[in-house]
Amino acid sequence: MAVVVCCPCGNPLDCEHIELVVTLSCPHCNRELTLELEDRSNRCSRALLTVMEGPFWVGEQFLLPVGEDLLIGRSSGNWLSIDSDALSDVHCRLQLSREGSLIVEDRNSATGTWIDAKRIASGRLRHSGSFRAGDFRFRLDLRVADGTTITNALALSAGPAPMQVVGRVQKTPSRFRWLVTNRYKVARAMLLAFACLAGAYHLVGVPRVSHSDTPWLWASLSGAVVAGSMILCSRRLAMGQHVVSYLTLSALVVLAIVDLIWGLPVAAIAGLALAGGLTLLVMRVPSGSQAILGAIVGAGALLTLFIGCCAAASALAGSA
Repeated sequence: MAVVVCCPCGNPLDCEHIELVVTLSCPHCNRELTLELEDRSNRCSRALLTVMEGPFWVGEQFLLPVGEDLLIGRSSGNWLSIDSDALSDVHCRLQLSREGSLIVEDRNSATGTWIDAKRIASGRLRHSGSFRAGDFRFRLDLRVADGTTITNALALSAGPAPMQVVGRVQKTPSRFRWLVTNRYKVARAMLLAFACLAGAYHLVGVPRVSHSDTPWLWASLSGAVVAGSMILCSRRLAMGQHVVSYLTLSALVVLAIVDLIWGLPVAAIAGLALAGGLTLLVMRVPSGSQAILGAIVGAGALLTLFIGCCAAASALAGSA
């Protein structure tokens, strides 16, 4: 079965090549989730919660984000919402520490939360430990990137063996790792900056090229539409939101075509360049060189638009 990734808000996150992803963003609550544990020898692992017993979901595995409050119970909005009469609305709370242990806390449930044969108010699980909530028994596993399971409770802090990295991350130099893993943050920041600059450029540029009797009205409307649509895209762009990624790139291309027709070539060039930069950043897991190139292209698009906005404002002031 595939590993399921859920945000603490209860939103399931769809992500291709999850084994290559270190952080994941939730488009519903804008939370940035950390998925990897790392010990002193730079070996990385991930914590999985496996359903070992229960009336359903047996064998399902859930990836535990680090440092988040994770609620299990019947109510919607829990990290895991399970429709079982043996569970309370909010049955228990989990929190994964950075060293790989799992804190399990009962939330005054009717049937209790159990570790081994003891009913607990709060307890701590190490690797391969399990706890019971209602009809379900969950086991904590720590796994390295090649899919093997760490074999003892102290393995995360004890062994020098490095993680076997797969895919493109293996080719990514450490100096580029931050950009690769935080590329969605960078993309959202670029879109937000583009929204502000493009809105301002339309406000000062449209009156110079418009033949309407009310150029400022068209300038205000076009600036508001461009800025609003890009801000909306910047808020929703996240890992797993493939439709939003395609819509964002399509919107940039459409805006570029409209700007070109209106006689605003600077905005058109900037929009197309930003679309190219975002394609390199977010449409696939990039290598370090691809991520750097995408960031440079995007930054160049923003700089071009900023210079064009200043030039248009100066020209408008000179003609007034």
